[in-house]
Amino acid sequence: MAPHLFGQQNCSTDFVITTSVDGHLKLWKKQDTGIEFVKHYRAHMLPIVGVSASEDGQLFASIAEDESAKVFDVVNFGASGVPSRKSLCALTTAT
Repeated sequence: MAPHLFGQQNCSTDFVITTSVDGHLKLWKKQDTGIEFVKHYRAHMLPIVGVSASEDGQLFASIAEDESAKVFDVVNFGASGVPSRKSLCALTTAT
């Protein structure tokens, strides 16, 4: 199996999000020069195979090899719990 590494930046929030084959997700904040590490999650126990962000950059979703999905509140640095239908639609159309 080839390793997966996803990265995504949202210009409206200036966050960069990276994920890796070992199930980890990291949030980074763009600075005037470079980026600053913000938060680390052990998001999944298996490799992350897909990601998506809402159009406004507020939410970020990841899906793992076992089809488990996690949604994160990017701006408040946390797992967002159960997202609203509107949020899920925004994530779906963002891909």
